[in-house]
Amino acid sequence: METLNLPASFPVLVVPSRLILPGGVLELRCGSDDPHVKLVEQLFWSQSADNPHIVGAFVIICLFTILFSSGKIQATHASSIECDKIGLAPFLPDSEDKVCEIGTAARVLKVAKSRRGGVSSFLLVLEGLCRIRLTPPGPDEEASKWGISQLDMLPSSPVLSTQLAIDLRAAADRLITALESRLLKIAGLRSLLVRTPVALLSDVLASAVGFEFNEKLIVLTTIDPEARARIVLKLLDRHTALLGTAVTLSTQLTGIALSKRMNGKSSGKGGASGQEDERMGGPGSQNDAADDVEPGTYDALKRQFDNAKLSPEAHRVAARELRKLKNMEQSQSHGPEHQRSVTYLEWLLDLPWTTLTQTPKLPDISQARAALDADHYGLDKVKQRIVEFLAVRWHHANARGSILCFVGPPGVGKTSLGRSIASVLGRDFHRVSLGGVRDESDIRGFNRTYVGSQPGRIIQALRHVKSADPVFLLDEIDKLSVGSSVHGDPSAAMLEVLDPAQNNAFVDRYMGVPFDLSKVLFLATANSIDTIPPALLDRMEVIEIPGYTIEEKIHIAQRHVLSRLLPEHGLTDRDLEISEETLAALVKGYTREPGVRTLERKIAALCRAVVVRILSRQREASSGTDLRLPPGSRRVAIDVAELERMLGPPTADTHEHPDTRVIYPGIAVGLSAGAGGGKLMFIEATRMSGSGKVKLTGSLGDVLKESAHIALGWVRSHAAELGLLTHAQLKLLEKSDIHVHFPEGAVGKDGPSGGAALVTALVSLLSGRTVRTDTAVTGEVTLSGAILPVGGIKAKVLAAYYSGVNRVVLPAINHQRDLVDIPATIRASMEFISAATVEDVLAHTLPRPAPAALAKL
Repeated sequence: METLNLPASFPVLVVPSRLILPGGVLELRCGSDDPHVKLVEQLFWSQSADNPHIVGAFVIICLFTILFSSGKIQATHASSIECDKIGLAPFLPDSEDKVCEIGTAARVLKVAKSRRGGVSSFLLVLEGLCRIRLTPPGPDEEASKWGISQLDMLPSSPVLSTQLAIDLRAAADRLITALESRLLKIAGLRSLLVRTPVALLSDVLASAVGFEFNEKLIVLTTIDPEARARIVLKLLDRHTALLGTAVTLSTQLTGIALSKRMNGKSSGKGGASGQEDERMGGPGSQNDAADDVEPGTYDALKRQFDNAKLSPEAHRVAARELRKLKNMEQSQSHGPEHQRSVTYLEWLLDLPWTTLTQTPKLPDISQARAALDADHYGLDKVKQRIVEFLAVRWHHANARGSILCFVGPPGVGKTSLGRSIASVLGRDFHRVSLGGVRDESDIRGFNRTYVGSQPGRIIQALRHVKSADPVFLLDEIDKLSVGSSVHGDPSAAMLEVLDPAQNNAFVDRYMGVPFDLSKVLFLATANSIDTIPPALLDRMEVIEIPGYTIEEKIHIAQRHVLSRLLPEHGLTDRDLEISEETLAALVKGYTREPGVRTLERKIAALCRAVVVRILSRQREASSGTDLRLPPGSRRVAIDVAELERMLGPPTADTHEHPDTRVIYPGIAVGLSAGAGGGKLMFIEATRMSGSGKVKLTGSLGDVLKESAHIALGWVRSHAAELGLLTHAQLKLLEKSDIHVHFPEGAVGKDGPSGGAALVTALVSLLSGRTVRTDTAVTGEVTLSGAILPVGGIKAKVLAAYYSGVNRVVLPAINHQRDLVDIPATIRASMEFISAATVEDVLAHTLPRPAPAALAKL
């Protein structure tokens, strides 16, 4: 019989709810907050091939940790354990901490260190050798000193009878036969049992079969080998009978360690460093059978690699990186390079290289249109273009169509349109926010040589959706940083992503492997196209969504907003009654913006007020025992007067109406369109004594300043022709300064649309005629007096409509081509005037000159 001599001193560990049997293997993982981390770290730095460590592993019966005098577990290299108080049944039955007095002396097979997320942790692998016992102190010893005695693997230890050994092997053979049809990883188990010495047979079988913790504890604390063998025999027979329900095989056996020890490759004195990697991944590993492989290890990544669907290039790179990782783990190299390799492999294996979305059914154009109508009200032109876009995609799967870019102010439904497209196509949807991106590495990825490097946002999004053909919405592409800098040019990097001639082999700098983006459906959103580089804009088809009319907002509130917000506040349509007239007052008085976000916030405020009203009624109507009201008494009706009581006075700018602003000559009403939608633009001009200079204020851009100088030049050159000034008065004008101001100076303004309005304001100033308050003007002016077309007509018309302006002077070209985009109800309620020259503009904006008007100059 093999014997074992323990060293004179060794460290002691107290492990919660874990035990190890002689011949078994136990993995212990500890982080920086574990009580025994200092001991494990000391073992890590002192390990060598000729320095085996023996660790006594004890089991805590209850989930409590024994505290020593310092408040933490300490390890001592002594023949006894020193402590102030130790709960050891049955010696201290009044203590809550209980430690099994029987433990196991174990050999350290491996101590490994890893670092993830800036936190270090250790892996300690132990091999059980023999049983040991904690003995109480003698009468002449201190009460805090406990001794340790060896219980088996001694020359005087009893030997298991031959018949019991035969019975044990037969019972194990029956269990293996039953398991062969159910589990795959039991190869070598029979041969291992044949080689296992009789003294360790019971413990090896208890370690191999998935016994419960209490069952293993009974085996550990049974010192007599005959009694222990009978217990294991009964447990084996019971597990064989219950195989169909609750039997598992643990392959973390002592197979390799035992077999090598039996073959003389290691002994009680020798080291175990040469067996460590084989014990971690070879046959008989408990983690393999139970699918409990530690994440971030070679075994886990190899298993993921075997199941991954990679492209040929990715497969080659992953295989090479796995070989590199295996070599590092075998050499116990767990430095920064090891973690970089693990992180890279995780990214490489998680990407959906060939995973495509399964199309559930044949495409149906009518259903696509119905889905768009259900999610969005109005936007007929936009929906028609989306339907055409989807039809081409369905008809020709590999079609390289345009990338749709939805342009409009916030809150008009650009993002929700992207979600609807993904829903109709049955694909995954992901929003990639580009606002504020200033580094091209955010798109192309960071080089792996940098600390903290990672892939770009496109690759990160693909890992998130787990499919190679999702719908990506590039949100706020107009806020992408433009121009080269020390960080590169993100807009240039985006060109590669969106170009169908290049994105079929997009190479992220971090990954270094081409990824096919041609199957990804890219959409984009922007508030304005002015800041999008021309080359990037050329890749996209712009679809403008200028905003909603009052009627459209009312329908959106009724069909979408109320139906969503009522359940969120615990209300039903029977609790809140709000008429169409009240909704119209809400839209006109509180929500002048083009989108519906403010509308949603105001309706949410109404819902909260209704909830307060209902709870107040409940409290008044009840005695405090039942706060429920009949359904009829919960109803709250909101009219226009009640609307103001709940939301306060209307917040829409009343000064926006021209009646309150255009009260003197020299003030004209223009129209502008920007990222926030359309807006009235008041232009004020005044004359004062000076030297003929022109002063422009109001945070104006270069284009708008040039328009002002062009307008003044035209007025001066045509003043006599228009009867505005005599030659004497014209001489007097040369000694006068003109000051042109655009109110709201904190808001930047630019663009050519104010040219016609500037001419109108200057002519009004010089002629003494006040501009009509029901008329707004837009258009670019030239020195010859021509009115050129401008953009954003629908947004400008909506702004005029909201402000009560019912006449709009448009450039002739815009009048011909853009009025079709205006809703029919607005076209019917407004007058649109075509103007090809400045004379046409002045004829419809200024009244006929009064006889005394010219005399003012």
